[in-house]
Amino acid sequence: MKFIINKKDVLECIANLQGITGRKTNLAITSCILIKTESSDTISIKANDLETGFEGIYPAIIEEKGIIAVNSKTFFEIIKEYPNEKILITKDKDNNIKIGEGKIEFNLVSMNEEEFPDNPTIEQVDYLEIDSFYLRKMISQTVLIGTTNDEKKAYINGVYFSLTKEGENKKIEMTSTDGGRLSRSKNTYKDNKNISFEKPHIIPKKGLSELLKFINDEIIIKIGFKGSNFILKKNNETITIRLLEGKFPEYKDILKTDGCNNIIINKNIFSMVLRRMSILSSTDGNYKSVKFNFDNDKLIISGADYEKGKSKEEIDIKYKGEKFKAAFNSKFFIDLMNLITDENIVLYIKNKEKPCLIEGENDKTFKTAIMPMEI
Repeated sequence: MKFIINKKDVLECIANLQGITGRKTNLAITSCILIKTESSDTISIKANDLETGFEGIYPAIIEEKGIIAVNSKTFFEIIKEYPNEKILITKDKDNNIKIGEGKIEFNLVSMNEEEFPDNPTIEQVDYLEIDSFYLRKMISQTVLIGTTNDEKKAYINGVYFSLTKEGENKKIEMTSTDGGRLSRSKNTYKDNKNISFEKPHIIPKKGLSELLKFINDEIIIKIGFKGSNFILKKNNETITIRLLEGKFPEYKDILKTDGCNNIIINKNIFSMVLRRMSILSSTDGNYKSVKFNFDNDKLIISGADYEKGKSKEEIDIKYKGEKFKAAFNSKFFIDLMNLITDENIVLYIKNKEKPCLIEGENDKTFKTAIMPMEI
């Protein structure tokens, strides 16, 4: 095998693959990428961590056809630091890999490419089309919520993907939860084939987090499902993610705002107050409890740590409802502020026992429910 690649054609790809190939599995070969000559002027690069599969086609000058499995991290570091744009790669009859020529030469041991796990065969898929900007936004808004090792709640490790219809508009809806909060993001999609999936699906958050690395460009992306896999196609690259099994909890009633007080607050002011009050707040792992005291036209946020002290800060709001106190995890709110693009947010809150709902003042495509903590 002998071929020449241009550094700029493959460097971003192999950099993005480090998350997939760096994941520990029971197969050592998953730490490798598989490089195969596809035609007289292209190679394919594959990765597979047994959950997420990747394949991309890239230009190359092929002198001898073949296939190699090479450690992904080592290969990436060599290509990244290689001083020339054009890089010669060869594999001899003893399966030794040589990268470079002349004054610069790296010699690597090739792993057995026959042990490399097969990526799913993707044929006859009905794809939806969505702007990559909106898909990236939706994924970012839902994978922020963490995962769990609780096998009885496997749905926490995934994002619930469903299709909905609002009037004449067809929407993709993505929802995730960890039990303490729930986020739903939705956006319109293009559908020239009147596609209808058999059922909603749960896509692993880990796979979606890796997928985010490949959708920086503002282009139209195709997404679909086949068998037990979610598929994304972008130009010359295809990513597959094995779906999770199980049932996602009913959540739509949680996001209803009926009977709630709606309070408009400047996002940055609210975030800064929460950060200050979190300094002196009781901490339990990732949970930093602060108290919200709703009073006549004011919200008092306070923190307390019995070993350090206590603090409080008042925000002017428009509120005429009953006075009450509720405790929340401040980290959930602070994380959320980075995902809302509006200048102002709206808090929908009813009492100390019901979740606080949050969305942008103008952008209604993203809504989060944060459950209260015990006072």
